[in-house]
Formats: sequence, C-alpha cells, structure tokens
Amino acid sequence: MRSNIIATLRRSVLFSAVVLAGLLPLDLAVVTADEKAFEKAVVDSPEVTNDQGSPLPKSVPLYSDDKPDWVAAPDVLDGNVHRVTFTTELLESEEACRAQVDKIILDAARQYVNQHVIDEPIAQKLSGLTASWVRENWLVPNREWVAVLERPSGTYHQLWGQLEIFPEDRQQVTAWYHDLEIRRRSLLCLFLSLSVGGLAGVTNMGLRFWKHRTRT
Repeated sequence: MRSNIIATLRRSVLFSAVVLAGLLPLDLAVVTADEKAFEKAVVDSPEVTNDQGSPLPKSVPLYSDDKPDWVAAPDVLDGNVHRVTFTTELLESEEACRAQVDKIILDAARQYVNQHVIDEPIAQKLSGLTASWVRENWLVPNREWVAVLERPSGTYHQLWGQLEIFPEDRQQVTAWYHDLEIRRRSLLCLFLSLSVGGLAGVTNMGLRFWKHRTRT
C-alpha cells in the first residue's frame, strides 16, 4: 500500500512537470526570429573620440549643422498620435547603421510600450511586438537622416528615424497584453488544479492505507 502511495505521488508530479514544460514558454520572454538575426548581425563599433581625443559613448547623439528639425525635437507623448525618435550607435558606415535598425526600433518600441501603454515591464513577452511588425506599422516612411560626422578618430555615421504610434496601435498592444494575462492565469489555474489533484490522490491513498491498518 505504501508503495502505491509513492507511485501515485510520483505520477502526479511527473504529469504536472510534463504539462508545465509545454506551457511555460507562454510566460517566458519571447525570442523572435528577428532577435536571433540580431545576434548574427552584431556590429563591432569603433571607438569614437571627441576633439580632445577622449572616448565618447557609442550611443551619444552628435548633431551636425544640417540636421532636420524633427531629429532634435522632443518625443511627442500626448494627444492621439505619439512620435518617438530613435538613433543608431555611431558606426563606421551607413550600411553598419542599417544593419542595426531593426534592433534599435524594437528596443525603442518596447521601451515606449512599457512606459506609456502597459503598467509593467512586459513588452518583451508580447509575441506580436516584433521588429518586422514595428517596421511595418510604426516606422514613419521616408523620415530618416544619416549624419556623417568627422571626429579626430575618424568618420562616423549615425542613422536617425521616427516611430509614429496611433490609438489603434496602442489598442493592439493592449489586446496582446490581455491575451498574455489570460494565458498566464490559465497556466496558474492549471498548475493549482494539478497540485490539488495530486494531493487529493495521495490523501485518498493514505486514508485507504490507514483504514486497512486499523482493520488489521
């Protein structure tokens, strides 16, 4: 009888583990095909220096005199249409900047969503929020500027662009978030049900074992 109890407990735990192993990806950070491509397209940025020869951060924005007005303008985060400006790192060529754009726009979109759409830092778990989706729906076409900057350490390029987010876009993100919450709660309920079911099975076997002992 005791061996039956142990076997039942083991089966319950094993079944719960198998089910959870299949469902856990629903609540883990989403690794998209876009992000896997980012890892393969890592660009080694050169060291950038100022006029005194001191190193500058690779992400520092360096404006030139021919910049368009929208580049230095603050982000628009009120009203119906929001606008967020993004920039690549300082790189040695325009091609290197373009290779970095998808990662930059996805990072900018996730930061925007976490700060202005959802009340928790969960944008990375929204499977629909990919670089390709952001490029197709939020990236403003024909609004880009490539700055060419001459520094003591060499010539550098920096690509600028802008995201434009409409109310229906924010509604779509909110819908993805609600779907994620439903999956997370369903996963929790299933886990609790399996745990209670396993405990009930073990308890029932224990009662049967106790009754058998008292009769003998």
